[in-house]
Amino acid sequence: MEIGILTVATNPLTTNYQMFFACVNAWSKIADEIIVVDGGTTDGSYESDLINKEAKEKIKIIYNSKTHWDFNNGFSSNQINTMFNEGLKHTTSDWMFIAGADVIPYPCNKNNLISELNNHLIYSWVRLHRSFSYSKNKVLKSTSPPHALNINWLNKYYPDKE
Repeated sequence: MEIGILTVATNPLTTNYQMFFACVNAWSKIADEIIVVDGGTTDGSYESDLINKEAKEKIKIIYNSKTHWDFNNGFSSNQINTMFNEGLKHTTSDWMFIAGADVIPYPCNKNNLISELNNHLIYSWVRLHRSFSYSKNKVLKSTSPPHALNINWLNKYYPDKE
């Protein structure tokens, strides 16, 4: 079973968006592919030494006229959804995590994750519920856990991925 991550970014170096680099580096430990839907990056971010070798080997950059992020001329509030939809067209994974470029996965064993996802093959998607213990008496829950799409299910029922 292959696992992927789908995220969006535009000029992470120029915007000093360090979380993007932490995100792709962390996901590279469990993902077989990392799809970054680009909004029109011109600053060399994806060649940066801030991205580890493992992540660079797995990254697919998707950019086209639909993904171009134009803040000044007709930017749509639905742009991120459009970008995610464009990225889905390029996945080869069985499960694709949809996450913002600032979502860093809690360290987990890839085999355990695969085993858990295998328990949910009849569903089109799952939402990970994450909680983190920061002290003995306090557990914080993530407010934006990533969703994982079952790409095989989607291909069966919605083969055009639209």
